[in-house]
Amino acid sequence: MFLVLSIARAGGTTLLSLILGAIALGYVGYYYPGGLDWMLELASNLKSFLTNPANTGVSAGYNIWLRFLIHEQTFVLMFFVLLVRLAIVLATYALGRLFGLVVPGQSQ
Repeated sequence: MFLVLSIARAGGTTLLSLILGAIALGYVGYYYPGGLDWMLELASNLKSFLTNPANTGVSAGYNIWLRFLIHEQTFVLMFFVLLVRLAIVLATYALGRLFGLVVPGQSQ
């Protein structure tokens, strides 16, 4: 039963962070379009660095797949998702400490 609850909690956290990350991305895009443009430009530079064979040493046969699969928009969305996941973890930890809840695997 503990395994099922752990999987459900992890899946729920992942789904919640994806939804809240997309909302945060939309908020930044609506209220701070210059900031989102800067993030996309930074992600484009990161993609150029990662797909440059001189930097990675990846052969052309694999490099075309990297160029095909890596998207700048995905980098930016995952940045927001990671920020939201970090916020969820910190909030969960703070609430657990506040209400005296014990995290499984920790000694009391």
